[in-house]
Amino acid sequence: MNVYKSNKMLRAAPPYSSAFFNPNKRLWLPRKSFSLLARCSTFVGTKPVLKDGTLSFNGNDVIRNVPENVLVTPLTGTSLFVGAESETSSSRHVFKLGVIKDVRLMSLFRFKMWWMIPRVGNSGSDIPVETQMLLLEANEGSNDSDPLYIVFLPVLDGEFRSSLQGTSSNELEFCVESGDPAIVISQSLKAVFVNYGNHPFDLMKESIKILEKQIGNFAHRETKQLPGILDLFGWCTWDAFYHDVNPKGVRDGLKSLHDGGTPAKFLIIDDGWQDTINDFQKEGEPFVEGSQLLSVEENSKFRGTAVTPQSDTSSLKDFVAEIKSNFGVKQFQQALEDSIAANFQDNSIICCMGQSTDTVYHDKPGHHDFNILKRLVLSDGSVLRAKYPGRPSRDCLFSDPVMDGKSLLKIWNLNNCTGVLGVFNCQGAGTWPCLENPVKNDVSPELSGPVYPSDIEYFEEVSGKHWTGDCAVFSFNMGTVFRLAKEESYDITLKILQCDVITVSPIKVYGENIEFAPIGLLNMYNSGGAVKAVVDSVATNSITIQGRGAGKFGAYSSMKPKYLSINAENVEEGFTFDEKDKFLTIRIPSSFTSWDLRICY
Repeated sequence: MNVYKSNKMLRAAPPYSSAFFNPNKRLWLPRKSFSLLARCSTFVGTKPVLKDGTLSFNGNDVIRNVPENVLVTPLTGTSLFVGAESETSSSRHVFKLGVIKDVRLMSLFRFKMWWMIPRVGNSGSDIPVETQMLLLEANEGSNDSDPLYIVFLPVLDGEFRSSLQGTSSNELEFCVESGDPAIVISQSLKAVFVNYGNHPFDLMKESIKILEKQIGNFAHRETKQLPGILDLFGWCTWDAFYHDVNPKGVRDGLKSLHDGGTPAKFLIIDDGWQDTINDFQKEGEPFVEGSQLLSVEENSKFRGTAVTPQSDTSSLKDFVAEIKSNFGVKQFQQALEDSIAANFQDNSIICCMGQSTDTVYHDKPGHHDFNILKRLVLSDGSVLRAKYPGRPSRDCLFSDPVMDGKSLLKIWNLNNCTGVLGVFNCQGAGTWPCLENPVKNDVSPELSGPVYPSDIEYFEEVSGKHWTGDCAVFSFNMGTVFRLAKEESYDITLKILQCDVITVSPIKVYGENIEFAPIGLLNMYNSGGAVKAVVDSVATNSITIQGRGAGKFGAYSSMKPKYLSINAENVEEGFTFDEKDKFLTIRIPSSFTSWDLRICY
């Protein structure tokens, strides 16, 4: 287990010092312009043009009424920097960029110091203050053509940070500020990076790579070593205790998770361990943000000087040594910036406020839902992590999955051999913060929507050259598999706050015309994450699946196997085969954490 002490006072810089780069019923539908093959990464060749007060991308007028003081600096054939100049010098400028109307847009904005949420809309007035990323979709001219995507990323320009915001007149503005009255400028030439293309996910990746070269103070994730803790299940103390974290509570949480069969292998001791003072806090009143760090040493709760039964430890160091010994801790690192270079060569340092929470669990001891946790965490404390960050499907990018009353949220990802799609019905569950006059649409008790294999981007990474063009689709909720042609979809129906996880596996031809597709561990949400590789042998007419984790394994197979073996131990009667659905299942014993499943025909 890795233990991290997070410290908001150390990591939370003021706003001016950071910028964001940093089936319930089947319905068969043909999909217009459907292609499950690789969607090409098309970066059209026409350069962005600022002419006569209009900023155009590939012939599409996107921003109109651009003021004369706006300046553009071309970069690549599709990208540029946008800036502006003023007649006066100041530590803060708000520049108008122009009018945006009649587009589909999605912005990510800071609604708190360290949290961002999305907002969708159709014009400049829908863009909140402190927007850190803006993505526009502009129709290229006809309903049959692919849309054009334009991304705006405010960046650091010298000692000035940038952000975007809209006005009631549908104007897009950008704000540049130093946060120091003594640091002033009259112009900012590289405040906002702008790029465009026909593939939204390629666009984002290529944009960050361009900025990596231009700015030089960060690296794209493809060039980074992923820390090993990402494949482990972790627990964070914040939602369990907030600032009242204490040794007894941490022990109780770790013991509860361990006894429930989902042991935490790393721990984040969040705020509440350090020595602070809050001059804004008044006795008997609700907590007020504003604590100041007195020292990086532990406070009295972890020094054993507090007179409470929860503080039964002599020091934080002794406490960490204790939980390392009792709960499988492997490493303890104090996450202070000046120790990163010396102690974190393997990149196993995290920013608690900036990391993905895919493998970090927040809950109070005694309130854990092990029915859910055991679908996420293997008995050894590892998780079946998909390869990439989860991202919305294209048809969800500009829809409101919380308040429009009609949209399901679909999140896609890839494993080594399969695709995975999470589908969620969040309608009617609440409202977005920061809305002045939130309008909640009428919500049906159930909501239906189509699911396409092509909702999963970059499927060519797992389909390969022997792909038939069809997919084996497994619904976790239904527990069944069915074959789906690449031109077809099926309709999924979910109740409010219900979800389903769909595994999509390419059906490939192996050996003597055996059509096969691994699903994975059917008892786990990300079933396909258990499959490391699939290897076939023409000589023995067999298929070997390399995987990990115990439970019920499933696969689509066009033929019933003669026999199976797990780690060279024959299994002649321990498998089932549904001739109708071509669904092959076998149970992987709990004694096998890693296995080779050989299927012989």
